[in-house]
Amino acid sequence: MNKKTGDKGKSTPFACKIWGHKWQGDSLKRRCTRCGKTQVSRYSVEGWVDV
Repeated sequence: MNKKTGDKGKSTPFACKIWGHKWQGDSLKRRCTRCGKTQVSRYSVEGWVDV
């Protein structure tokens, strides 16, 4: 594990840090069109979970 980057690996692009993610998808799965980050909806949790 690299202490500078942590466990996440790939860093978030500058545009996503400034303007936030640009989500596209349905009610169960969404993907950021800028950086490719994917999240899925979990019924046991109120909100979205990173994949």
